[in-house]
Amino acid sequence: MFQNLTPSEQAKLVLSLTDLTSLNDSDTYQSTAALCEKANSTYGQTAAVCVYKQFAGYAKEILQDSIPVATVINFPDGALDQARFNYELAYALEQQVDEIDYVFPWRKLQELTAQQAPEFTDIQTVKACPAYQELSTLLKPYLDPLTAATKAKRLPRIKVILESGSLTPFQIALASQICIDYQVDFIKTSTGKHGQGATLEAAKVIFNVIKANNAPTGFKASGGVSTVAQAMEYINLAASILGEQFIKPETFRFGASGIFNDIKALIDTGKSTTQVSTGY
Repeated sequence: MFQNLTPSEQAKLVLSLTDLTSLNDSDTYQSTAALCEKANSTYGQTAAVCVYKQFAGYAKEILQDSIPVATVINFPDGALDQARFNYELAYALEQQVDEIDYVFPWRKLQELTAQQAPEFTDIQTVKACPAYQELSTLLKPYLDPLTAATKAKRLPRIKVILESGSLTPFQIALASQICIDYQVDFIKTSTGKHGQGATLEAAKVIFNVIKANNAPTGFKASGGVSTVAQAMEYINLAASILGEQFIKPETFRFGASGIFNDIKALIDTGKSTTQVSTGY
């Protein structure tokens, strides 16, 4: 598998799978330029750069299509607000972004499954839950326009953020199944803004739902993955369930910023840094 890679090789692999991210209230054009410089450095290229939509056009101008630019919508709360969604989607598309990370209405999922969510056993259990069809219908006006944008080639990829740290395994499975039904490109764990970020337990549920559907859907771990060693745990888990061929930027990503320091240290010295980032 990937256990035989040297520390430097692990770092380069993780870098190639990372959406280098900055989603802070303090972000500026200057900090966006610095992020883009990191993403396309002598250490290698990242899978993408992810910034707030007001900086996306600027990032596109800097990177000149050398690296995909992603942005977030419905972020970070995951509201069911059609007017807001329509505006944010239109704005993002105007910036000619390559990828959109949309926050799933996870609070609505919690509400609908509060009294009826069983233990997660298999996909049929998920589909038998009344909340599955109800939430799928509620999401149609949101996920249909996103997938329509990809089919029209206005947008290469869609990622849906579940906020998995706030959900039970059953709720994670239900949300993942809806994402697969709508043919989104990636299921992403977390915003990094609320509660617990990515966990191996949540990742395992998502991997198993992808496998059960034999779906081409990708996975993105986000929120709290701050070292190469942590990243490798997700890589090895994904490979054990979905195969080594799953570990590529088209189907496997990390959303992070602080991890770049650990990547740099491992490539330069072969030793991990002790600096640990929190969230984004």
